[in-house]
Amino acid sequence: MQLSAPHYLHSLSSLARYYRKNLPGYSFELVEGSIVDIAKAYENIGYPGVDGIDAVVFDGDLEAFFSCADSVSSMPLHPLSAMNLLYDKSRNVYIDRTDSYKSLRTLQLGLEPSAAGRFTVVNALEAAALISCFGFKPSNELLEKLSTLRFDYPPEPMIQRIYLTAAVAGDNPGDGLKLLRTCGAVEALWPELNALIGLDQAKEFHPEGDVWEHSLETLSHRKTRDPELSLALLLHDLGKPLSESEEGNRFHNHAQIGRRAAERFLQRLEFSNEKITKISFLVENHMLPAAIKTLPTFRTEKAMQNPLFPLLLEVYRCDLMSSFNGPEGYYDACKVYRSFIKNTKNPFRGSDGKKLYRLYVD
Repeated sequence: MQLSAPHYLHSLSSLARYYRKNLPGYSFELVEGSIVDIAKAYENIGYPGVDGIDAVVFDGDLEAFFSCADSVSSMPLHPLSAMNLLYDKSRNVYIDRTDSYKSLRTLQLGLEPSAAGRFTVVNALEAAALISCFGFKPSNELLEKLSTLRFDYPPEPMIQRIYLTAAVAGDNPGDGLKLLRTCGAVEALWPELNALIGLDQAKEFHPEGDVWEHSLETLSHRKTRDPELSLALLLHDLGKPLSESEEGNRFHNHAQIGRRAAERFLQRLEFSNEKITKISFLVENHMLPAAIKTLPTFRTEKAMQNPLFPLLLEVYRCDLMSSFNGPEGYYDACKVYRSFIKNTKNPFRGSDGKKLYRLYVD
């Protein structure tokens, strides 16, 4: 059944359509109507009780976030000028509520003067997503506003999940996440990530900088913008601040410790159990491909049988490349994995496994 009430793409979705980009599993829709109109049109619907999101419709891997309004004209303007663009799906036209075309064309992310006084932490998360996904540059007025931001009332976990995922899975995740660090959001909202900042590593292996800088650098080497891959890269060294030195290994068992830390982090932000399982597998095993050439098969067979192993190889490749090491270790691991697949009955367990193999195994 189709939604009968007038409805529009808004927020990140209208901009994604404008710039011809894809969002990581999310859609933002505005309905001129009520929750009743949405409930009549969709079956898999939830009501999160989150400010600004009246209903969530689940369609496979897609989450559609619906907001309701009596009319477009009666809606308050958004503090970020670029976020006032709507797309009318029925008429195939854009609605620019604030004459923001110049900022859309120049990618200058500024404030809407009449709404700037309502700027909140949620808007800071949105700004990071806009910078990451579409390449916006923050205006001086926005940077000034961010410098005075207070974190007395953290956003709901769902909101943090939505915009962290959008920021980390965009084309420019480093820029978006650095903005959140600068304004204090990383420290206030995600202490696990903040613990990576200033945590030094051996310069001969990691000349790119501390663990935070290294984690951001890995994101710049991705072949795809897959959100689970991106989150795994951001979190892959989460165990280093919690690990201890042992037998010359400064971060002993940091991958295993990091899995537990990543699980707690993702659970707090209300990620699905399926996503938590996938990401924690990548975090826990991110050191395995480096040793796969020398380990006996019985030690690596279980991991290589996992359909996510090609994605794990991509995590390893990004980890290597961000450390200014050559890709030889990655190619060696791919060679071992290809040999294993060749000699394994029904190795892919479905079409998704084949797709990952083609994408990430060289």
